[in-house]
Amino acid sequence: MPRGPREQSDANIYHVIQRGTNQQAIFRDDSDRRHFLRLLKTIVDTTDSTIYAWVLMGNHVHLLIKQDLAILSNAMQWLFSTYVLYFNKRYERRGTLLQGRFTSVPIASEEQFLATVRYIHQNPLKAGMSSSCNYHWSSFKEYSERPWIVDTALLHELIGGSHMLAIFHSQETTSADAGIASLPDEAHTGDVGVMVANLLSELNANSLSDLGKAGKKELVCELRAQGVPVTLIGQVTGISKSTIYRLLE
Repeated sequence: MPRGPREQSDANIYHVIQRGTNQQAIFRDDSDRRHFLRLLKTIVDTTDSTIYAWVLMGNHVHLLIKQDLAILSNAMQWLFSTYVLYFNKRYERRGTLLQGRFTSVPIASEEQFLATVRYIHQNPLKAGMSSSCNYHWSSFKEYSERPWIVDTALLHELIGGSHMLAIFHSQETTSADAGIASLPDEAHTGDVGVMVANLLSELNANSLSDLGKAGKKELVCELRAQGVPVTLIGQVTGISKSTIYRLLE
């Protein structure tokens, strides 16, 4: 069934979310992440868009962007389709990488704007990928160090200056605060895709099919050692629960 029209933001500010299909990793290494950011910078330079926050997780991305909805839709279609072409060519793969069209959550108030920035920057912390918001592949560093893609002025103005950054990010924020209550918090699901991709790289494998029993056992045991639930390991890897339990013996 086709989806309805996107909901408009009076402020033309949207929280964009794009995920890998079946929770698969969409970034396998830092070269992939750098390439995606170069494409995002091209969007800023060529469409007069303003980026307020971004984070690259293992199997999804979050962007907070200001742009007319029609231009935004075209820009995001170009961004994600161009990235998929790059990804498929680099890894000699075919088929779907991303889970349908991107989600766009309209920002309706200052409170929602602030909650969304905080939510995006807290994603790696809640997913267990970082011990703080100071995660390398997010715009937090642009606020704390030197901006490259983001426009930092609005957030700094709303929170009372750059010296308030740490206090601002120390407050707890949920998906409901950011206006996306229908989506699960990353704190609940984690971001296992990046863990799997990194482990595959360490095992010199491009995919799970390249691993024998010993390799799968090592991968599964390491995921469990990092606190990933058996159910989530199965969802991300496609390995049945019974097989996972046997590998853990």
